[in-house]
Amino acid sequence: MVFLIYLQIALLASFVIFVFFMEGKNVKLFNPPILISIIYLIEYGVSTLYMVSDPAHFWRYDFYEIGIVNKGLLFVNLVFILFLLGYYSPKYSIGIRNWIVKIIDKIPDINKYTIQIKNLILMIVILLIAGWTARILVILCGGYYHIESGNAQAVKSEFYDTYSQYLVMGSLLPTIALSLIFSEWLTKNKQSYLFVSVLFLLLEILYALPSGSKERILLPISLVLFMYSLKKKLPIIPLLITVVLFILFVFPFVGIYRNIVLSGNVFNDMLLVSYIYFQLFENFGVTISEIFNYIFADRFNFSIVISAIVEKTPAVWDFKYGYTYFIFFLSIIPRIIWPDKPGIAIYGNEFGRMYGFISPVDFGTSIDMGWVGEMFVNFGWFGIVCGFFYGLFYRVIYEYFIRDGRFTPLSGIFYVLTLYYMLRGGMFALQFSGLMKILLVVCIILLPFARRVKRRTQKQEML
Repeated sequence: MVFLIYLQIALLASFVIFVFFMEGKNVKLFNPPILISIIYLIEYGVSTLYMVSDPAHFWRYDFYEIGIVNKGLLFVNLVFILFLLGYYSPKYSIGIRNWIVKIIDKIPDINKYTIQIKNLILMIVILLIAGWTARILVILCGGYYHIESGNAQAVKSEFYDTYSQYLVMGSLLPTIALSLIFSEWLTKNKQSYLFVSVLFLLLEILYALPSGSKERILLPISLVLFMYSLKKKLPIIPLLITVVLFILFVFPFVGIYRNIVLSGNVFNDMLLVSYIYFQLFENFGVTISEIFNYIFADRFNFSIVISAIVEKTPAVWDFKYGYTYFIFFLSIIPRIIWPDKPGIAIYGNEFGRMYGFISPVDFGTSIDMGWVGEMFVNFGWFGIVCGFFYGLFYRVIYEYFIRDGRFTPLSGIFYVLTLYYMLRGGMFALQFSGLMKILLVVCIILLPFARRVKRRTQKQEML
């Protein structure tokens, strides 16, 4: 059984090599299958190695057996094989290639437009004022903390429940301001724009850190890295710095922050967490080992999640037969129009409780089943077919944005936001309904300043 585990992990690693081979000279940070294959290897391969090397750590789960993990990995590998077949199918099928071209041709070409803001400074100031106003309202209404503990617990007001979508979207306006400034630096290469971009990025991180949400920290950093790769080259050094920053600081620091009893005073809480954090590194070797175990055996361990899903579905949950995908159409309806609209996020909490990852009486924590787990929850083993359509869907998105062979500042901002949500890998409805709302906000802000680019476009060539 252990041999089969290693064999399946080797297959996951081979997907990364296969993708690099298929992309050839087109190896870019913004190329979806490259990042997805690496993330896939970490979440399902590296995490499984930790489970095999230290099985006692996972005996707390009633379903943990090597045989069950093998079945979970088998489903994972089958899904990714179908994903790659879907993504690269236009390369070998004329019918699929022509179908994609027809779809793309019916969508307005965003690469034909750029942004011309005569008074960029005024625009940035407006975005910052509106965005930070929304953030202050989020804090006052109890929607700031990602995990609430101690005196930091906040009861969300009825106002927040009704207008949370708008407040959350509004709180992203400073991130959009960062994207505009950074895009201006990439275009004009003025050092003043770079300085302001770094300042804005630091402010984004400082705002996100006390919330206890690693994703709020990751979002602005990812957008900057993706935008840089679109205009320049693979940002190897910034990428390595980001990886080291998250491994040595963000994960352990936020992990401590989310597990202490908060006082409600952000400044005092940050001082306490900082003291505990630096104490960790008195024995550097042991600390690094514990950090890696925390990241890859716990936080990024989707192998244990898919194993539970394959083993316990439909005994715990009945198959959903596509319902979790259908609720995408419900999720895009504003709650102000439909106040009693069914929530999507509750699936994460219910899933965690029903499948044994959190306490049955814990109604505040959510566990992400992932897009692979969602396929099995809906259709069982037949869910691997969804992998093909995911791959095809991602290919359509990628081809749409690269159809002219270049990005404008407008299309660049749209693509990096889309790519970020493509890589998150959560439930389809939750991911893409959130993306559509964000892109709508960006449209409202930037399209009035969109101007047509006068240039000869390259003929689209399917790779």
